[in-house]
Amino acid sequence: MTNTPTATHHSRLRNIVRSVGVLLSSGLIYSASYFAITVLINRVSGATEAGYFFQAAAIANIFFQFSAMGLSILILTDARNRFSYSEYLAFQLTMSTLAMIGVLILTLFYTDAYLVLILLLASVQRFLSNILTTATGIFQREELLRYIFRQGVLISALPLLLIFVYYSVGVFGTKVAGANALLSLSFVATAVFIMLPGLRKLRIGMLRFSPRVSLQIFRLAIPLGVASVSIVLIMEVPKIVLAHYHAINYVAYYSTMVYFLIVPRLVSEAITNSLYKHMAELSNEKRHWASLRLAGANALITATVSTIMVVFALLLGNWLITAIFTHEYGEYSYLLVMIMIAGVFMGVDRGFASYIMAEQAYPLQYARDAMAITTVIAVSMLLIPDMGVTGAALALICANVAPAVFSVVAATVLARRR
Repeated sequence: MTNTPTATHHSRLRNIVRSVGVLLSSGLIYSASYFAITVLINRVSGATEAGYFFQAAAIANIFFQFSAMGLSILILTDARNRFSYSEYLAFQLTMSTLAMIGVLILTLFYTDAYLVLILLLASVQRFLSNILTTATGIFQREELLRYIFRQGVLISALPLLLIFVYYSVGVFGTKVAGANALLSLSFVATAVFIMLPGLRKLRIGMLRFSPRVSLQIFRLAIPLGVASVSIVLIMEVPKIVLAHYHAINYVAYYSTMVYFLIVPRLVSEAITNSLYKHMAELSNEKRHWASLRLAGANALITATVSTIMVVFALLLGNWLITAIFTHEYGEYSYLLVMIMIAGVFMGVDRGFASYIMAEQAYPLQYARDAMAITTVIAVSMLLIPDMGVTGAALALICANVAPAVFSVVAATVLARRR
């Protein structure tokens, strides 16, 4: 006779592991390809042009993270399917359009025409990325995980191929502008590839925009949106402050090292996205400690990955950075160790913060996000003018340590009280 609870537990565990595997492999494929693109830009164009690339990406990321609103997680946890695919996608299109308008207004205040060009191209990429993220979130909700993997493969292979050819033959007047233009084109192709099969599979019609429905989605997405914005601000604020006080090439040095943080970030996001719905169910069933244990496991796995990367950076960081980039970048390889130390605390923070969100303890979450944002802005303004890239790395560490301590304490106290 089959042990139903045990069978259900094993089935749920298999689904979680499968989801983590698909999300992580897709993210790693895309990130590895995008890293190859940044290597090409750094090696061929030099640190100054690469600095423009990273500065523009930082600005665009902040604007479009406000429009993303953590919508992909909301879709995954929408067990009752309160809104249709068309309504979710219409909301994302509306929010991303508003973000694009915000970028256009911002460009009026820049006198550097080249930065404006790169910023506009980076914004097009991020606009399309928001749409693709929303689409794959819906596909995952419909158990169509293969679309996520296909997205990861195509969104990686196509831009890498185009930019490799571009740098081989040269077709644009400026290297980074040309690379951004090709990235934008590849996102368009990927959108068509992902969206059309999905539309046929899910049998949906035209997009339906309703102000009333959009307002409902906005209200539900606020907690997730605030959390996602705080994460991006922690990552991007030091770059923008660095660009304001120092030469643009220092933005390239710092941003290159920060990119390695993508590994623990992807691990954390894959686990969180796969566990979050289960944690919310446990919390609703009053099994708060079980939910907290899942959050602790998430934190432990991500922190362990980051710790391994700290050791790796200590032993091989200088050789790796010099070999992949140039000796110029190798001089700043010590930043890689600092960035990975920040990653350890990032993993702890995100793991326990997911429990706070699953418990819907939104005041605690907002307090955590406010602490993180205030810390990164204050420390960046205090340290970067005098310490440069080292100050930026210290700001990143501080901006992860403070919320990590808060999340651990708040989550533990919350579980005891409930």
